[in-house]
Amino acid sequence: MLHSSYPGYLASFRHVFNWTYTYRLDSDFLNSYSKVVRRRRPHLYPVYHNYAAGKRKLAAWFVSNCSLSSGRDVVAKKLQEWIQVDVYGKCGPLKCKQHALCMKMLENRCKFYLSFENSLCLDYVTEKFFKILK
Repeated sequence: MLHSSYPGYLASFRHVFNWTYTYRLDSDFLNSYSKVVRRRRPHLYPVYHNYAAGKRKLAAWFVSNCSLSSGRDVVAKKLQEWIQVDVYGKCGPLKCKQHALCMKMLENRCKFYLSFENSLCLDYVTEKFFKILK
């Protein structure tokens, strides 16, 4: 039980504030993992880079939570009817144990990374999206 002298104790503020601080875009204060912004000015010399060059694998998906109601497994299975999707983790036949090495492997071998969230929430963007952008 939290004591009233604990710095995070908020019960005394129960009727003082009526603000929200969440990932939702309609929050009073936005709390998101990150953001993507447009440059104020484009590069002076556009650099064209073929990110798919030399990559042999089309798509990969890292998933460890197999029983969900979000329907992401249905989407992945439907996609696998048309293209090769390598599935890593508890829910797939492939394994990759060290996160940093897995990300490097994705960068070097795969043209696409599937990033599905565990649940469907309005305005939510998974941290996986921002991690893979790096």
